[in-house]
Amino acid sequence: MKTNLLIASVLVVLAVATIGVILALPFINREEDPSKTVKPRPEPIVALKKEKSKRPVKKEPVQVAVLKKKPDGITPPPKKTVEPEPKKQIETKVPEKKPDEKKTGPKKDDKQPALTKVLILGENIRLRDPDGDFTLKPLNKGKAILLGKVKRLTIEGINNQAHVDTTELEVEEIVFTGAVNGGSVKLGSVKTLHVAAVNAKAVLDASASAASEVVISGNVNSASRVMLSAPAGKVLLHGEINGGAQVEINAPGGKVRVRSDHATIVNGDSKLTIHAKDVELLGAINGTRTEVIVTISSGGSLKFLAVNGGSRLHYRKALRSDPSLRIDAGTVAPTAQAKEMPATK
Repeated sequence: MKTNLLIASVLVVLAVATIGVILALPFINREEDPSKTVKPRPEPIVALKKEKSKRPVKKEPVQVAVLKKKPDGITPPPKKTVEPEPKKQIETKVPEKKPDEKKTGPKKDDKQPALTKVLILGENIRLRDPDGDFTLKPLNKGKAILLGKVKRLTIEGINNQAHVDTTELEVEEIVFTGAVNGGSVKLGSVKTLHVAAVNAKAVLDASASAASEVVISGNVNSASRVMLSAPAGKVLLHGEINGGAQVEINAPGGKVRVRSDHATIVNGDSKLTIHAKDVELLGAINGTRTEVIVTISSGGSLKFLAVNGGSRLHYRKALRSDPSLRIDAGTVAPTAQAKEMPATK
């Protein structure tokens, strides 16, 4: 037993000694080889740094991937910004559609020009052609009332007891290419009036025309009656007034010239009445009871060539207060009369 105890104790001592040696070896090695002990130390540190750097690197791509997904999800807002842009385009397209509608309109009108430009209902003729012309064929009977608007009206003639009325027509120019024979005409406002001739007790009433120019190229005869108005315009008569015809001209601020291709301008007991600023009677006044009465506006003048037979030429100032008249007198037969009369106002 004692021997066994000794052996056990020895073994315990040896074991303790060996353990102490083993534990002392690292410290001994460090003191002997310091370089060898330093080398292993950085290795774990580097390994740790690498591991730490690797870990965030792995996380960063995950974050970047998330950021990429976010703009992909934000794509709808640009769609919203795109939506107002087509709305603006729609606003610009709307006026483009309107002219298309207007184009379709005139096409329909072009298909029915007769209905839009000229509408005839019994004796009424309605014109809707402000820039166009209309021609009225010779009217031998009945009545024609012209309404609406047209630029130029041509009347090819009026005969017998036919009647034409343009008082409700807006027109710039009226031209009679044919004579007014025995019928009657009543005109409204017009800028230019051209008349061929007035015969056979016809009546041409243009007292409301207020024209800038009136021209009668032919004769006024056979007890016809003509009334003209050109307040500040000019009136030209190129034919002869005879056969008991009567002509009245109102142009207080304008000029009147009567000149015929024949030597006589007024004859056959006819009557010519003029109110104008300047008057020229460039022909003979003949007849036993022919009468010409002229009223001159302030500052105006009168010129006449001859008064023959039993004719009378009476002229006067428009107002008593007007200055003296300027008269360029021609010849006056002993049986005729050319005389200034007192003003009536």
